[in-house]
Amino acid sequence: MGVATLITVMTIVQGANLYVEQKIANLGTNVFQIARTPFAVTDFNIIIKALKYKKIEMEDMRAVAAGCPLCEEVGATASTTVRARYGNKEVPDVSFSGQTANMADIDTRTVQFGRYFTPTEAEHRAGVCLIGDTLMQQLFSAWTHWKTIRLGNNES
Repeated sequence: MGVATLITVMTIVQGANLYVEQKIANLGTNVFQIARTPFAVTDFNIIIKALKYKKIEMEDMRAVAAGCPLCEEVGATASTTVRARYGNKEVPDVSFSGQTANMADIDTRTVQFGRYFTPTEAEHRAGVCLIGDTLMQQLFSAWTHWKTIRLGNNES
């Protein structure tokens, strides 16, 4: 029992470490992040305490941009968990992130198909989004096949 518990704990810690490493790698070496909750924590009580802090608003982001003349870009990201629906299909517990248009320049991740939204689309609150491949397959299975053919990829 003790060995199984130790293996489980070590697996969780290794997974958390990998998650943090990936998040840091996505930001790059010349980027810093301000957040309401700590970037990586192992104590749930710290998260509960941090959630009592004032929420970071768009005005705060604008204040950082105005007060930091050496910052080339200042962007914002917010995330939550939602249900995604299309037609009669629904996927629960989908990670949903909203961000300012310039996060495409700040974040080091790349988009394989499609594109990030533009500043004009953000200003006009256009109904556009970028979804991951897993959600694409779960909600738009017919379109997934079209994408494979359309892009000239013979893999299924």
